Amino acid sequence: MNSQALSDKAKHLAKEYNVTSNLIINHYFFDSFLKRLSKSEYCDRLVLKGGYLLSIDLGIIARTTNDLDFLLQKENLSERFILDLINNIIKTNIDDLIEYSVETIEPIKDGSGLRIKLIAKLERIRQPISIDIAVNDPVTPNVIQNNYTTMINSEKVNINVYPYETILAEKLQTVISLGITSSRSKDLYDLFIISKIFFDKLNIEDTIKAIQNTFNYRNTSHEYNYVSKGLNDIKNNKIQIQLWDRYVNSHYFAKDIFFADLMNSITVMIERIYYDK
Repeated sequence: MNSQALSDKAKHLAKEYNVTSNLIINHYFFDSFLKRLSKSEYCDRLVLKGGYLLSIDLGIIARTTNDLDFLLQKENLSERFILDLINNIIKTNIDDLIEYSVETIEPIKDGSGLRIKLIAKLERIRQPISIDIAVNDPVTPNVIQNNYTTMINSEKVNINVYPYETILAEKLQTVISLGITSSRSKDLYDLFIISKIFFDKLNIEDTIKAIQNTFNYRNTSHEYNYVSKGLNDIKNNKIQIQLWDRYVNSHYFAKDIFFADLMNSITVMIERIYYDK
């Protein structure tokens, strides 16, 4: 697909999904990177997690993201290794005319991994892409494979991904550890969506283990009273309410979700996980 065909397709899908053309193009480049990964020698090393994994499962009308998040398996994190890994992936030929180049590689602010900034180019289209890579995070019960369909070309891409038990555990730990100081309303949204759409698909015993493993690894108490109090503090915090209102105003897919309903759904889900096991 050349740049003009991509622009035309992006405009069409943007109208269909009520999003920007730039967002569609961004997803196209994400899919291109993941397709390269699936055909590279590192396909078993990187495990997709985070917002784009949710976007794949939920669809673009229910979740958007600006970066790709991965867990690196079976390797220590070093800039040299990651640079070699990324270059190997982006040089994998899939005949889509897209060229990638590495702009920067630097530690993530909280020290939990590395952030790689790429430039993706398709003729006249030039798009920055951010990739975050972490190591050592526990995955419970285990990594799974996801055979998803790309948005633009409807191609099948097979990649390793997090199970929802671990997605929930990591989101919850982030919410509880940051508490009322967090500016990440997207984590609350993701927990809300899991409570509404994916809860019945969770294995509760595995979810409890995932919470325990993730919280222990990140030095956070997973005792129910501690978690419940943390959620209650967020629910009653005026700044968190204001942050949610801003999130709703800038993210169309959250526009009908009130903060009280959001927090009630998360709280009920966590109570059921702890006590309905």
